[in-house]
Amino acid sequence: APRDVTIMSDVTSSVSFPKGEGDAAWIKLNAGQHVPCRVAYDAESLAGLSRAVETMAIGPEDRAGLINDAFALAKAGHPSMPATALLSLVKSYVNETHATVWEAV
Repeated sequence: APRDVTIMSDVTSSVSFPKGEGDAAWIKLNAGQHVPCRVAYDAESLAGLSRAVETMAIGPEDRAGLINDAFALAKAGHPSMPATALLSLVKSYVNETHATVWEAV
C-alpha cells in the first residue's frame, strides 16, 4: 500500500488526513515505530485504532507503540489522552496474544 511521508521540521507537527469508513476508518501514524516520537490522536481516530487493535488488524509493533504512546501522553497530562481514553484503549487489547505487546500493556 502506498505511504505518504511527512518530515517534521519543528518539535511538534500536525497532520490532517481524510477519514475513511469501515476497515479504512483509521490511520496508524509512525507505522512500524521507526521514528522516536509520540503520536497523539483525536478521539475519533483513537476509537478506530482501538477497533483495529481488538481485531488484530495492525501488527504487534504498532499495537505496542500505540499503547506506549498512550501511556506516555496520559502520564504527561496531554489533553488528547485523559485517563478514561487510556482505559478504553487498554480494554481493546482483550484478544492480545503477542508477548511484546503484553509487556507494553
